[in-house]
Amino acid sequence: FEKGIADTNFTAWKTGTYLFEETSVTKALQILAEANNVKIDFENQVIANCKITSIFKNQSWEEVVEEFSLIHSLQFEKQKDGTVKVKGGSCE
Repeated sequence: FEKGIADTNFTAWKTGTYLFEETSVTKALQILAEANNVKIDFENQVIANCKITSIFKNQSWEEVVEEFSLIHSLQFEKQKDGTVKVKGGSCE
């Protein structure tokens, strides 16, 4: 099943669908940021062990950020150099 998920996300640039099954929040955000040509920087690694199971279909970076903010209490702050700093977070 893991291989199937990896294959799905590998072709997501064509399908617009990202599938995460018990994926670390940091890995999921990195995949989605890369797909949206966004550079991210994690302020701390509090959320490194948090997991997410979700499907994102044809959603903009802003919509994805909103969902992660609500689910994991994250804040996303755009820096002067264009990098998005990810702050806070909770696995609860």
